[in-house]
Amino acid sequence: MPQKLQSGFTIKFDGQLNQVDVNTLISSLMSTSAVLQEINKELAPTNKIDIKIVALSKGSFDIKYVIDTIAPLLPLLASISPKDTLENAKLIIEILAQLLHLKKIFKESEPTEVTQLKNGKVQIGTNSGNITVYQPTYNIYSRNQIANDALSKGFEALQNEPSIEELSLLDPNGGVLFDAKRDDFTGMASRRNILFGKTREEVDEDAQLFIFKLVFESNYKWEFYYKGNKISAVIQDEDFYNLIESGEKFAKGDILVAKLKINQIFEPSVDTFVNESYELLEVKEHIPRAEQQKLKV
Repeated sequence: MPQKLQSGFTIKFDGQLNQVDVNTLISSLMSTSAVLQEINKELAPTNKIDIKIVALSKGSFDIKYVIDTIAPLLPLLASISPKDTLENAKLIIEILAQLLHLKKIFKESEPTEVTQLKNGKVQIGTNSGNITVYQPTYNIYSRNQIANDALSKGFEALQNEPSIEELSLLDPNGGVLFDAKRDDFTGMASRRNILFGKTREEVDEDAQLFIFKLVFESNYKWEFYYKGNKISAVIQDEDFYNLIESGEKFAKGDILVAKLKINQIFEPSVDTFVNESYELLEVKEHIPRAEQQKLKV
């Protein structure tokens, strides 16, 4: 029979805790399990792991995880020893901690620089210096949508549970592998969309926009109808605001002929980029509603 070896860790919730919402607890369990399985696939796709929860003590919100690593008995993999499988379980836990660190540091942003090192590790540039992680950690962070989504969903649940003020990942001896405060939860709940490292695109096009809602303060979004869809967009053109200051009148139903910037994100469920936000870079022409009616006669 395959040989099982165990390694474990604890996730600790801190705060004003008398109870924890069951949905928060279930979401944390499922998210952590999903990330662990994706890490195992990256490290050893032919190995199987079982993830178990040790029964919670009464009044405790320290969740103790046990990872059973099961060494395969296939002839081609006979060189894998019990020691190797145990080390694999420990490495899974280390990579989980590293993924959480990356999520905490970068949130929605991306590394400034990535350098492949000769020792199977990767050096990642941040605004405050460099950090070094295992190559599989970087592979998962930069390419694995399932793992990234699971991390986001877990912290989204924590963000919505006001009694939880801190989350810690502890090794079997109680040493802290990772720690995040409530102030970190919102950023860590943000979703990263991945397309082999490319997550966003920008498209500029000439557009006719029908004004639906006007906001004359700069940096506030106007509302338009564009190709039959209602959109919101900030107008970045300073000359346009000078036109407003000079007394030109605008009304609902007017048309702005403008250079429109469309910010897109990759949506893996449909394998394409979708529109996320809009900006008017340049207003080229203003066509009042009254003039449109004259043209139709």
